[in-house]
Amino acid sequence: MAGQLTQYGAEYVANKISGIATPFIGASAPGTWIVGQEWINTSGSVLNVYDPHTSTWVTGPYERYLCLLTSDPTVAGPGGGLVVNISDIAAIEDTTTGYLRQPITFGAANASEPTSFTNTNTVTFGPYTANQAAPIGWAAMIGVPFADSSSYTPIASTVLNGLLLYVWQVPVAQQVLSTQSIQVAPGTFEIGVS
Repeated sequence: MAGQLTQYGAEYVANKISGIATPFIGASAPGTWIVGQEWINTSGSVLNVYDPHTSTWVTGPYERYLCLLTSDPTVAGPGGGLVVNISDIAAIEDTTTGYLRQPITFGAANASEPTSFTNTNTVTFGPYTANQAAPIGWAAMIGVPFADSSSYTPIASTVLNGLLLYVWQVPVAQQVLSTQSIQVAPGTFEIGVS
């Protein structure tokens, strides 16, 4: 299913393509953050990424997670527009007991124009330990710095560090009962670039 880049997602892609977000190599952090730029800290041989939530450079890279949303993220952001930050989805993210954000992986882009790529892993939310109060109609992909993600294991919705990258509308809303899970097959979430 096709989705939509967020503000940070679009900046990330554009800055990488244009060559503006080249890796910064040095013993001290770059002066100004550019979305998509990584800092290779020569004093510790560590890859760092910027976290706009804390306004600091942290151990990278960004690891991708899928979040489930109960409302439209294209109107839940500042001024009733598209969500920008991970904190913007806090009010619309699933809060059912048993829910955790799940790691999501993607394959290489197709050698075509326009191009696209899809998730390569099965993503399982749950089993839930309570009935969902609201149906899931949307999903979002976030990039969480490695330092905040516990080595790519499921994480709580209280983690606000990182970048909100992409959103999708779910074709059929899902609302499960206690002991049930929501499972997403490989190839379900598509990211397109044209």
